[in-house]
Amino acid sequence: MHVNECVERVYRSGFWKSSKGRSFEVESKMFEIEVEEKKGILQAIIVERKRGISSWVKLGLESLGFFLET
Repeated sequence: MHVNECVERVYRSGFWKSSKGRSFEVESKMFEIEVEEKKGILQAIIVERKRGISSWVKLGLESLGFFLET
């Protein structure tokens, strides 16, 4: 399954309606998505984990929409 398809599934599931994040696996990588509200603005954090190494990106919801469209 393509990463964008996984992100879209999580996005459509309404994950931002709860404080808990969601996670899914693609090949050997684990992705965690969490949405938090800071100063009245929703932000998404995507964390990628593989073999003990992690990287992350923090996005506004408009930027997250860009990933869902590609």
